[in-house]
Amino acid sequence: MKRNIMIVGLLLVVGLAVTWVALRNRQASSETAENTSTREGTQSARRGGSLHTSEALAGGDSSQTATSAVRRATRSWTAENLVDCDNLSDTDKQLILDLQNALDDNDLNGVTAAARKLMHSESVPARVRTATALSWFGTTALPEMVEMLNDPSEEVFDTILTATLDAIAEMEDGPEKAELLAAIIETLKDIDAIEEALMHFLGTDDEIVTKHLNALIANAQGNPQKQAVLNDFLKFVSGDSFL
Repeated sequence: MKRNIMIVGLLLVVGLAVTWVALRNRQASSETAENTSTREGTQSARRGGSLHTSEALAGGDSSQTATSAVRRATRSWTAENLVDCDNLSDTDKQLILDLQNALDDNDLNGVTAAARKLMHSESVPARVRTATALSWFGTTALPEMVEMLNDPSEEVFDTILTATLDAIAEMEDGPEKAELLAAIIETLKDIDAIEEALMHFLGTDDEIVTKHLNALIANAQGNPQKQAVLNDFLKFVSGDSFL
């Protein structure tokens, strides 16, 4: 009798062990499939058709942030679509194709060369695409992006301002970032744009920010509304009031 009980107990232990191993294997298989699906979905989204991730465009530069990768994730346009759908000059058509080819080759110099010509195009869609293309390179394309901030089109301006401020956000807080941000705010006239840009001062040493704000206020004598926004932000930085 005792022997039979021992055998039954042993069988129960073996059965539980087999069940536990099966459950673990099923869970591992499920997790592997889920991870594979997620990874493939992420890679597919980041490929974005003929455009690539920020890391690829930067030549594998690991300094690009996760924010950059998200911002440059999926683009809905291609050079061919633009050429087919818009009434472009032959010169602009060729430049758009050059721009796309440079993107495909991860060629920053090629992109900026085409962009410097396309930013003067009469076609607003072409200039919007140019701004979008530059945004893929983040801080390395800042000179061209800053130059495009003078664009008279609201659509182009909104696109390039977002790209420019996103690129600045990738920089480390410090004197260089503050100086560049102040130079951009100096050129801005739209109040909403100024307020958005000012928020990027947060995180930089208050003494550095205060110096730039005082200079900006002095240079905004002919624009009382801009001056008021700058004064309010200066008070906020100084702790005298809240925005």
